[in-house]
Amino acid sequence: MSLVLDLKSQEGLLTAEALVARADAVIENFRPGTMVRPGLSPGWTRTINPPIVTLSMPWFASTDAEFRGIAAWEAIIAARTG
Repeated sequence: MSLVLDLKSQEGLLTAEALVARADAVIENFRPGTMVRPGLSPGWTRTINPPIVTLSMPWFASTDAEFRGIAAWEAIIAARTG
């Protein structure tokens, strides 16, 4: 199943809140800060659902000076990892 939300819209944020309220985990792979800007930080998810597990898997590590600013689309990951 796939779901696309516009987190810049009120409807998207309300849908995200409803999903977080009943979820076991939230896993995201955006650049650092992307979920925080619309107010969807790990702290926010825990106010909605205290036992929730959150995992952020950004494209490249923020400590990787060479690649941290690169959007890691599938082709870039494949090229980097072989």
